[in-house]
Amino acid sequence: MEPIEVFVLAGGKSRRFGSDKARAPLAGEPNLARLARQAAASPLVVRVRAIADREGKYADLGIETLADRVAEHGPLAGLEIALTEAAAEWALVLSCDLTELRPEWIERLASRRGEHDAVVFAATRPSPFPGLYRRSALGAVREALATEDRAVVGLLARLRVATVPVPPEWPAVPQVNSLADLERWRAERGAAGAPAASAPARIELRIVDGPLGPLAPDTVAESGATVSFEGVVRSAEGAGTVSALDYEVYDPMASTELRRLAEEVARAHGLTSVLVEHSRGRVATGERSFRLVVTSAHRQPALTATGEFIDRMKRDVPIWKRAVPSSAG
Repeated sequence: MEPIEVFVLAGGKSRRFGSDKARAPLAGEPNLARLARQAAASPLVVRVRAIADREGKYADLGIETLADRVAEHGPLAGLEIALTEAAAEWALVLSCDLTELRPEWIERLASRRGEHDAVVFAATRPSPFPGLYRRSALGAVREALATEDRAVVGLLARLRVATVPVPPEWPAVPQVNSLADLERWRAERGAAGAPAASAPARIELRIVDGPLGPLAPDTVAESGATVSFEGVVRSAEGAGTVSALDYEVYDPMASTELRRLAEEVARAHGLTSVLVEHSRGRVATGERSFRLVVTSAHRQPALTATGEFIDRMKRDVPIWKRAVPSSAG
């Protein structure tokens, strides 16, 4: 059979999920990496790449990533890039929220190629992803991009499409678009005899008056990976220099939001523990004002969770800081 290149669409904003769903941990592995590994298991697949909002975004996962050329045009724009960049005649295009991709599914699609422009699965109606697309469909894709109707389902009406029945082993939760989907997927795996969802993460939260002290040696739970981040007050703040920062913590709302955030990030990334400490009041330059320690079975979920927690905390949690100029007492 003719070789196939695989393109995983990961350019969405993941608004419903709350974080980058391409990195959502499924069975202890970032889902994008998991899908790439499953795709590469097919003898028909010669190359696997991702398409995202910037080039190289998933280099840390070992996945070559192409950049979306047209922002806010959805999966149709990703399909256009896939067919433009593919060297092989056929490209398998799928979304990064797919929960399973088996080599035999790829082979079922490939067996129906013939003279068609696309081969997709269909239950009650054709579903564009995962789907095989011939490079000759590129013209129709570009025509669709030039219109107001950029739905990929509409594109299928312009193409010669073969459909394949959805496999009987198709997962009960085929996509994870939200944290609720992820919880359902984990529950289904447990019900099917696969590893069940892990126990809830241990969450520790402390609001401390003044600067933070050193981390106690017995604070962190034993796990495969531990990531620790500490925020230290720097002397440069904006255009001037400061001697300290005054932190205002709007409690109890701040504590409630910090705990909720820790629980959501822990669930999304399969963490085993989260420790959050934040200062209240004055903290001099060179002293610690924030600490986050997360643990998980594997390195990448812990690293991703750390960045996500900090970004969301800055955006959503009612904690404010006021600079104390160096000349002030």
